[in-house]
Amino acid sequence: MLGNPNISLVNWVNLPYKGTDFGWGKEIYYRPGYLEIDGGVWLLRGSDDQEGSLAVLLCLLEGHVEDFTKYFYEDL
Repeated sequence: MLGNPNISLVNWVNLPYKGTDFGWGKEIYYRPGYLEIDGGVWLLRGSDDQEGSLAVLLCLLEGHVEDFTKYFYEDL
């Protein structure tokens, strides 16, 4: 835990993974294997069927989810 309200941001949007072949064929899924840091955020390209989309993975302690949801949707 980094301690509230810290955030750790990792940007994988431009990471060139398309067409990577380690000998067992084309990739079918591409995401980090874990999210274990409270306040950790990963930015990734979305799926192929949604060109230009962005996937945002966010790791929060259970007690912080309600506050995040409130502030995130407050002005929408």
